[in-house]
Amino acid sequence: MVWLCVVAGFDTYMTVKSQEYLVHFELNPLARILLEWDGGGVALLIGAKLALFGIVTMICTRMIESGSKYTKTVLVTLAVIHIYVLFHYWPYWFIS
Repeated sequence: MVWLCVVAGFDTYMTVKSQEYLVHFELNPLARILLEWDGGGVALLIGAKLALFGIVTMICTRMIESGSKYTKTVLVTLAVIHIYVLFHYWPYWFIS
């Protein structure tokens, strides 16, 4: 869970840092829509990311508390996805 928080925090930092260029270089189509709806600003995008991250965190916490047999699989899958995204988008972080 800590890894997910660290990556989400770093992603938010990079979103704010590169907001001037993000509307031109964002590869995620849903993020592009949110950026366009916000007139090129990042507030709506960050708000949506935070809301979804909160929901995922609550679900994972509930899975841990209930002792679900799928908890490890879900957390490992989320970590792998975050690692993939982290390295896939790495070159784009240095545009600004």
